Amino acid sequence: MRIKNSTVMIGLVFTLVFSLQSAAKTRDLVIGKDHVIDILLLTLKEEGRTYQKAYFEDIGPLGSQLGYTANTFFNVVRKPISGMYSPRVLAVGSWPGDWQDRQKRFAELLVLAPDIRSRRLDIWSTFNMVNFEVKQDINIRFDPEQIYVFGAYWTGDTNFATELKLAIEKAGGSAELSADSVTSMFGYQRSPDVTLISRWSSQKAFDSFYKSFKAKLNATVEYSSEFYLEVD
Repeated sequence: MRIKNSTVMIGLVFTLVFSLQSAAKTRDLVIGKDHVIDILLLTLKEEGRTYQKAYFEDIGPLGSQLGYTANTFFNVVRKPISGMYSPRVLAVGSWPGDWQDRQKRFAELLVLAPDIRSRRLDIWSTFNMVNFEVKQDINIRFDPEQIYVFGAYWTGDTNFATELKLAIEKAGGSAELSADSVTSMFGYQRSPDVTLISRWSSQKAFDSFYKSFKAKLNATVEYSSEFYLEVD
């Protein structure tokens, strides 16, 4: 009986450890409605590491005082799927309120830290951003066993967003986070018409979808920027 109990206990311990390891690798993105999302697209300078810690120590608490939340981030390590731009990190933050509230709060941050833009230039070779208002609660769990793709699309086709989401679902994927109206992106004069993060069960599933949908992309989209997000 003792051996049996010991075996059961060992099994429970291994199960618990495995569960904790799996849970630690997942990332949650939880943002309530009536917020503005900042998606930051960052590339760190080699010499920027010297200044990065002090920047976060100084600017982080000031942003928090004004309601900013740093929600999660993803590394970008693979070559871009489309387009010539690829950051090294995609980070997600949020501000309470609408776009006007976000502008007001950031103006207050500039008063408290007037050198913020200069310090960013010391740290990152690219510091680009897309912003959009959250109309309904967001609660997404990102699983390292899945494939995630960020995409930004410039198109004059008003049906493209709907067709893209339907094609993703038909191919077995899901549109985890999407916005059809954003404020800024990559420094381009014109913001993308569709911004989306899709989830796929495997690389094969995404490749199959992309192969079947590429003709539509080529015919409809003027420009796109797509890259993989690493969860672990």
